[in-house]
Amino acid sequence: MIGINQPIEGELIAINRSTKTMEVRVDNGMVQTFTYDDRTAVSGLETWRHDSRSGNSGSRVRDLIGKEGSEVLIAWVDRQGGKMATSVEVTQISSGKNRRSRR
Repeated sequence: MIGINQPIEGELIAINRSTKTMEVRVDNGMVQTFTYDDRTAVSGLETWRHDSRSGNSGSRVRDLIGKEGSEVLIAWVDRQGGKMATSVEVTQISSGKNRRSRR
């Protein structure tokens, strides 16, 4: 049975398109790895776009590439012992250059 778990919030640190995984660093410094697929919804990028595209175009995980360092909230399910991202909400965007410093 697949159940929805508590969303995880943290800093997006990597996206790997070939393995369809993303890594997020949470507040305690641990890195959580999530798989994703074509159904994984992405929201929050529309606010940050500076072009003429409609905000309703439907962002995808690939649109997060180059946004490492952004703050995200990930809804996920446990799938075969791993974390499968069902949605990613970008709560604060970064261009990938201004990453949070770690202690």
